[in-house]
Amino acid sequence: MNDSLPIGTATPAGYAPPRQSPGILLRMNAQGYTQTPTNRGGGSFNHPFRPSLVGMELRLSRGLVNGLEPVIGTKKIPISGDAKHAQPALKLDPDQIDKETQQSWVCLQVTPDKEGRLATADQIEVVQRKSAYAFVGEKGIQPVALVLWKNKRPVRAIDQVWFNLRYITILPPAGQGGRKHYFL
Repeated sequence: MNDSLPIGTATPAGYAPPRQSPGILLRMNAQGYTQTPTNRGGGSFNHPFRPSLVGMELRLSRGLVNGLEPVIGTKKIPISGDAKHAQPALKLDPDQIDKETQQSWVCLQVTPDKEGRLATADQIEVVQRKSAYAFVGEKGIQPVALVLWKNKRPVRAIDQVWFNLRYITILPPAGQGGRKHYFL
């Protein structure tokens, strides 16, 4: 049996040509087909709480916690801005970094009411911290970005959250410890 194909014949009679698929570049020449894997990067996804680092400031794309937009700074401006203010930035403090790991965290700090509910956006604030988590106490903490530092300058912000959040708190029976905070 002759396995060779005449020049110009791409596939033997009775065989379907191969199909191109995602991540595969299909080329045809006189001897047949060549499949080459391509390493195309993934598309960009403008997700909630996406960090953007510029100098010593960090901005977050709009994200919600229980349908409320967190605020930044003493003026309590929503993270996407409002009619009177442009999108605010969190000013990063070099004194708020972990000296050993050279990193800090940008977190949502939630202060629920006595019943454990979030009624206003002022109860959800964006802050910078040395540590990422605190599950017990009056305030709930959820990291949204990890900031890497070099020579007291931020060099990179890494996403930690890719979706809007749901917050719940569990109130313990009287005299049995503090609240427990959960972000889902």
